[in-house]
Amino acid sequence: MARLKASDASLLDTKWMRVDVDRTIDAPPERVWALVGTESRWLEWYRPVSRFLPIGEPTTGVGARFEEHESWWKTTTEIVEKEEGRHIGLATRSINLRGLLRRYYRRIELEPTDDGRSTRVTIVGAFRFGLLGWLLIPFTYPQMQASLWFEYRSALKGLKAALR
Repeated sequence: MARLKASDASLLDTKWMRVDVDRTIDAPPERVWALVGTESRWLEWYRPVSRFLPIGEPTTGVGARFEEHESWWKTTTEIVEKEEGRHIGLATRSINLRGLLRRYYRRIELEPTDDGRSTRVTIVGAFRFGLLGWLLIPFTYPQMQASLWFEYRSALKGLKAALR
């Protein structure tokens, strides 16, 4: 596994290497957070992921690390920020394809709608390429943008379905 450089929410400030998808879920924020904010329940709704297993201690909250699999991608992810009921931020610490990425960060944000009966959920992620990513940028840039968009959209569909 290739180690990535540390990343945090500041990575989201660059627009051209950022992807965000949002959806209104017909459930109050407390109910949505019960799934999003409970790491052991991620496989119930984050559809693209086939494995989200804790690595060591702690197993929840800031500092918790997870082995995450999506198709043939294998990563180590760490929770680096978490505000109860509002958002959770995850930084990818390693990936099984050396040189593709240097940094990757994603955050799941919840915002109650005006009536409080629904929740606007946004998944936003940003990345920085490694050497391989830059060498193959005509392929890697559109591929990365599309794959993240589809991943986030699928995750939000899974969240909506899990809350029915």
